[in-house]
Amino acid sequence: MKAKKVFENINFERGQDPKSSMNIGLKSHAVQILSVEEELFDGTPVNDLPKEDRMDGELQDQFYNDPIEKDEAHYLLNNWEEEIHPYYGFWILAHDMDLQKDFSDAEWVHPRDLENSWVKLDNQYYWIPKKLSLNESYF
Repeated sequence: MKAKKVFENINFERGQDPKSSMNIGLKSHAVQILSVEEELFDGTPVNDLPKEDRMDGELQDQFYNDPIEKDEAHYLLNNWEEEIHPYYGFWILAHDMDLQKDFSDAEWVHPRDLENSWVKLDNQYYWIPKKLSLNESYF
């Protein structure tokens, strides 16, 4: 039996991943990263401080977050297992949220919240592996 006509129309663009354009596959559910920030103390990354200083309650009140450059964020995502530490934070949008310039729908997450998932930064996708076993600690 021969079909008379096909009325289906899928507009693929040259150079685009078919799964992405049809919104299927694991990458279609990637978490959108808006900004990556590192926690600092007096201009020094908190991760570089001695452990006792990191745990000092009085010093912790003086920690602040500073956005990192986009190219540094891409490097971090490419080298997750070697470079990530708990003093990074991420402003994200879930895959079904719309981008708001004022980050009103954005959510702040810890690095461990992104593990075992796809993330997207500037239209580049990264697989974030699980860094630690259950017996290990970020600290």
